[in-house]
Amino acid sequence: MVKKISEPWTKNEDNLLKDLVSTFGLKKWKLVNKIMGKHCKSWNRSPKQCRDRWINNLDPDITKNTWTDQEELLLFEKHRAYGNKWSTISRYLGGRSGNSIKNHFYSIIRKNIRKYNKKRIYGDKITEDIPELLKKPKFYNLLVRPAKIKPKRAKKIIKPETEEKPKRKSRKPKKIKKQNIKAKRQEQESQEMISLPNIFYDNSDTEVDFSFNLPFNP
Repeated sequence: MVKKISEPWTKNEDNLLKDLVSTFGLKKWKLVNKIMGKHCKSWNRSPKQCRDRWINNLDPDITKNTWTDQEELLLFEKHRAYGNKWSTISRYLGGRSGNSIKNHFYSIIRKNIRKYNKKRIYGDKITEDIPELLKKPKFYNLLVRPAKIKPKRAKKIIKPETEEKPKRKSRKPKKIKKQNIKAKRQEQESQEMISLPNIFYDNSDTEVDFSFNLPFNP
C-alpha cells in the first residue's frame, strides 16, 4: 500500500498533473500517477491523491468566490438530507468541490460553537467533539445554521419564489363605440357603390362594324 504523505504539492507537480489530465482525462488516475512517479523525484503519492488534487484545487471549473447566504442555506438543507456525503452535496452547489464544502461546513460549526460559548460559564460550554455533537438533535439544530444570518432573514431566503399566475383573459366582450360602427357602415356602403357595374358604358372588346351600305342619292 502506498504511504500517504502530507507534503504540499509543488508548482511543477501541479503543472504536470494538469498536462496529464488534459491528455488522459478524468478516469485514468493510475496511469497518471505512474507517469507522475517517473518525472517527479521521491514521488510516493497515490492515484486517489492525484484525483483529489485535481478535483479540489486544480479543476478550472471550481468556484473560489465568497460563499453567499443562499449557498450556505442550501448546504445545510442538503446536509440534513445526505449527511456527510460531500460529493453528493456538491452536485447542488455548482462549482464547489466536495472538499471545500466540507471545510466550509465545519468552519461555520466552529464559529457557532464559539458564539454559543462566549457568554456561558465553563460548565455550560460545549466541549464535545463536533462529530459527536452533530449526532444529537438538540445540538445539530443549534449548530447547523448560518453563523451570520438572523432567523427571520434565513426564512426569507429559504422561502421559494412564487411563480406568477397567468392572467385570465376577460370573458366580457369589448365595448365598441357607436362612432366606430357608423364609420364602418359608411365605408362598406361606399365600397359597394364603387363595385356596381356601369350599365351605360359598353365595356366589351368587340368592334362596331361601320361598313354597311347607305342609300346613295346624287
